[in-house]
Amino acid sequence: MQFDFERFTKLFARAYPVARYGRIKQSGTDSGLFSYNDALEVFRLYFSAYEYYTGYVHPPLKRGKIVDLIQRMDSCETPENSPHSEMDFEPEDYPDLIRAHFQTKYRNCDYNICHFFSGCIRYLRCWDAVITDRV
Repeated sequence: MQFDFERFTKLFARAYPVARYGRIKQSGTDSGLFSYNDALEVFRLYFSAYEYYTGYVHPPLKRGKIVDLIQRMDSCETPENSPHSEMDFEPEDYPDLIRAHFQTKYRNCDYNICHFFSGCIRYLRCWDAVITDRV
């Protein structure tokens, strides 16, 4: 991988405690927040897949965005017509979600990790991964 993951890891090390503190402040507990190692692994998997599928190095992220993404990893929004308000994820869900994401053709998408964590993207890719695995 050409992405400077060592440099990212140093930035991540400063972002993770902020994400944890924010979760505790928001909900009174850090319940659901991925562990340091699990969250870092999700980023590593994504950046590696980004290079594989796009042929480019993922653009750098600012610490605030990393904090936001860490706090979003364990759940996502669902469409308005869904009977649930959110969907929960585990670290082991991410390899299939990431693969399904990069196999999806979007209009005007640069496949940035911020897009992957926006709106209902992971919810939809979860269904793609489940359907693909069963076919």
